[in-house]
Amino acid sequence: MLGRVVSLIPTFCLKTPLLSRQPVGEIRLEVQDLSGAPVDAAGTLRDSSGAVLRSVQADPHGASIQPNLPYGTYRVRLLQSWLC
Repeated sequence: MLGRVVSLIPTFCLKTPLLSRQPVGEIRLEVQDLSGAPVDAAGTLRDSSGAVLRSVQADPHGASIQPNLPYGTYRVRLLQSWLC
């Protein structure tokens, strides 16, 4: 099969450091194929204006944590690593 559909299960964990003026949180990703198997994937994290904030790499278990993000709206685009 040339392409696989990948599902993302984002988990938003919000935390507010005591001394920080701007609250921050993190995005936790679990990347799976349609059968529920983990997918090693890579891509980008963009803010609401479309600017690339950082590269994202899921581990072989399909997990990725993106820490220290200001509250807001984000877009994650991932491709399976063997396609990159």
